[in-house]
Amino acid sequence: MTCAPASRNRSTCWRRARLDKSLDLVYQVDERLPAIVEGDGQRLRQVLVNLIGNALKFTERGEVFTRVQKLPLSPAETENPLALRLHFAVKDSGIGIAPDRLAKLFKPFTQADVSTSRKYGGTGLGLAISRRLVELMGGRCGRQSVAGEGSTFHFTLNVTAVADSKPPEHTGKIPRLADLKILILDDNATARNILFDQCRMWGMLPQAVENSAQALDLLRNGNPFDLALIDLHLQGMDGLAVAAEIQKIPSAAMLPMVLLTPLGKKKSSAEEVRIVFAHAVHKPVKPSHLCSALERALLSPRTPTRAQEPAKSGALLAETLPLRILLVDDNAINQRLPSGFYNNSGMRLTWPATVARRST
Repeated sequence: MTCAPASRNRSTCWRRARLDKSLDLVYQVDERLPAIVEGDGQRLRQVLVNLIGNALKFTERGEVFTRVQKLPLSPAETENPLALRLHFAVKDSGIGIAPDRLAKLFKPFTQADVSTSRKYGGTGLGLAISRRLVELMGGRCGRQSVAGEGSTFHFTLNVTAVADSKPPEHTGKIPRLADLKILILDDNATARNILFDQCRMWGMLPQAVENSAQALDLLRNGNPFDLALIDLHLQGMDGLAVAAEIQKIPSAAMLPMVLLTPLGKKKSSAEEVRIVFAHAVHKPVKPSHLCSALERALLSPRTPTRAQEPAKSGALLAETLPLRILLVDDNAINQRLPSGFYNNSGMRLTWPATVARRST
């Protein structure tokens, strides 16, 4: 099984949550972990879906951050050189839970309070099922929460590394991206720091900023960058507006830009994004997808955008369509109105003689 939480399930519960909420979905997997480990992948997915689904349900704004870390083994566990102990944590910035109600959460058919059940729905079984599944896999569950600030639900899991397993792809220095300067613009601190660490691990030279003003100041002051990574949803000026301003800076007009877009929302048309950005990557960002997008952006030549010249409605129309038009109408007013338009367009307008005599 894979340790990454962003697999098949992100297109289900994570996509639905983005339809009507302003959330940043972020995940990070310890780079020391192998790509594949031996364990019950189906049960692990069910636990993660339950915990992430709850976090999304009770969080209206902010972020849901899923993290997978490698923990030290106990002396008895070190006898097996392939043994691994993992820690999974799902942290949100949602409504939080009062301390006196935390102990009830892992009991079946139990929620924090009656008002929570009325507003958010649910049966109260998700956490109880998750706890039971974790215990069946030999792990333990825990939780911390502060009312009004958010919650963290976490669990440990013992797994076994596959013999001769390779590290995950896109870890370590990547020659095609190494030593390139990249500008990262994201107003979410967690997402920004993860992107910074990821690019630095690849050997890039990242500079991360939290707002559009900082990014534009760097470029206007002549700071050179080889790539830019821009989040769509920013406070104030959104990613598309920032990209349009960057294109007005002569020294940055050709800068390849990659857009970070949330799942489930289509604020901008695909054509609009394609014109301004070299590529787009959905959040939560998978390292493999980000790496591919950055590499493709370097190979996608861009040309400075030009303002389209207004179409010439008169002579241009006649040159494109040099037509002779026969118009029949026995009403004098209807005859005069189109005559001016067609004559100004350079077209020849002919009236039947019988109609013309009646109109005069």
